[in-house]
Amino acid sequence: MIKFHTHPVYTKQQKDWALFKTLYEGDHDTIVSDTSILWPLYTELKVGDGVGPALLKERRRRTRYFNIPEIIISILVSFFFKSEPTLSEAAQELLGDAADDIDGQGTNFATHLKHALEHYLIYGKAISVIDSLNGG
Repeated sequence: MIKFHTHPVYTKQQKDWALFKTLYEGDHDTIVSDTSILWPLYTELKVGDGVGPALLKERRRRTRYFNIPEIIISILVSFFFKSEPTLSEAAQELLGDAADDIDGQGTNFATHLKHALEHYLIYGKAISVIDSLNGG
């Protein structure tokens, strides 16, 4: 049986990263149903006869989230990539055809860099693990 190791930093940051991803994606239903983001008010928990849950439901329906993180990250990425990055001859030689398909799913190297930057700006760290190029 294969046993995988979970890095302690991942374990420590996992809840924060999930929150960052939720806020970045800005899905209204997820944001209003997540009690770590929109928690019930005291009166919504204490009022009886079903009124409290009805108040909470109405507040969730009326809550709006302006996805500021996504806007800021999109602007920063556009500043970094005003023009398409180019590979040096040495890098092009090293990567070969992989520069046009860096992940085996048709993603070119420049797009891969943009995704890495987005993840860095959202989560604070970005790691690319590359097993081998061209399956070799």
